[in-house]
Amino acid sequence: MAASAGLGSRIARAGRWLAVLLIFAQPTWAEDFGLPQSARLASDEISEPASFDMPIGPFADGAIAHRHGEGRVERQVWQIGAAGITSLQIVAPVREALARQGFETLFECDTDTCGGFDFRFGIDVVPPPVMYVDLGSFYYLAAIRGDELRAVLVSHSSRTGFVQITTLTRSSPAEVALPDLAVPAVTATPLASAGTAPLGDLGAQLEADGHVVLADLVFATGARTLDQGRYQSLGDLAAYLAEHPAAQVVLVGHTDASGSLEANIVVSRQRASEVLARLVADYGADARQLTAAGMGYLSPIATNLTDQGRAANRRVEAVLLPSD
Repeated sequence: MAASAGLGSRIARAGRWLAVLLIFAQPTWAEDFGLPQSARLASDEISEPASFDMPIGPFADGAIAHRHGEGRVERQVWQIGAAGITSLQIVAPVREALARQGFETLFECDTDTCGGFDFRFGIDVVPPPVMYVDLGSFYYLAAIRGDELRAVLVSHSSRTGFVQITTLTRSSPAEVALPDLAVPAVTATPLASAGTAPLGDLGAQLEADGHVVLADLVFATGARTLDQGRYQSLGDLAAYLAEHPAAQVVLVGHTDASGSLEANIVVSRQRASEVLARLVADYGADARQLTAAGMGYLSPIATNLTDQGRAANRRVEAVLLPSD
């Protein structure tokens, strides 16, 4: 028993020292990637063995060209607290750091040259709120060094810069260019105003009816990303969550019945995730109180046979869950 206790004590001390080392090492990691010392490591996931299909071309003809590899895959997401920072300001020193370390750039693009939302939704991205991608402003870069592939995706919200760095250390030199299935484009329009509470009464309707449509949200046509600007419904919801820290809310995306069910479920879930990310990044909501889901066209509130009905069905709702 004494030997066991002594071993447990040594493990605990080693754990504390490891935590200290990680705290002091993090700025060094940031500098290695060309990020400022203020960058915060928000997520670090390692899979081994694993495979990675690194995009090496824009979205074109319904697909994205990839370079395939297998081995150890590490996905890191860094967040930079800096209001007004742009994707280009973030990516420039990252590109320089890669060049210093001997990486060769295989492909790079910005929003439009990448292929816009078709490119974004055809690649592997850590889900929000950890990683946030503004479909109006992102940058992508792919590089190689020997048996190491590295993909960098950069974007930002109004207050925070986001950098996803995916690194594959290949156990095999085999490389294959693979096509990728792009998410079919589904027209996105301003959300419905039907069945909503007057702004300011959102919390009251949540508690009375269990759900409320966030009616003032605006998505650009064909996009899953919210237009820039402030939304009172999100401010009201964030305020309600702050006043009720035990509350749990599911953000549920809905579409009209145009297109396949599978595509609409993807779009509706992505829109709900975008709303969740915006609530956290711009309104200070606690991500632990929020979940995102998508129903596609399975829960209409109006007929899908008219333009007005379809507009009403395209919406994101906040659903209040019962407390334990």
